[in-house]
Amino acid sequence: SNMPTGLPPNISDLLTTAHDKIDDIILYFQIPSSSELTVAVQHAWGDSVRAFQSNGQLIFITFRPLVIFITLILNYLAIIGQIVLRHTLYHLWVLVKQFSIQTAYVAKQA
Repeated sequence: SNMPTGLPPNISDLLTTAHDKIDDIILYFQIPSSSELTVAVQHAWGDSVRAFQSNGQLIFITFRPLVIFITLILNYLAIIGQIVLRHTLYHLWVLVKQFSIQTAYVAKQA
């Protein structure tokens, strides 16, 4: 017995009311139009790219002296390593020669 009675509401009145309410919502929340939104996104993207480039330059400038210092130290360590290796191989060669001479001498004595 609580069923609605009468004619269905006028659809065009409902659509007009909804459209007015949507306009009110857009005005209340200050929602930008699609063209304004596109321009804002383009500006935001450009700002983001410039900020990223600026951060990259800052990181490069900050760490460049450290990279140069580490490169110099590694270069000097490589030079020292070559010298030590050369002398080690030379002394190893002398040791092998002396060992073979002494082994030959002992073999002759026996």
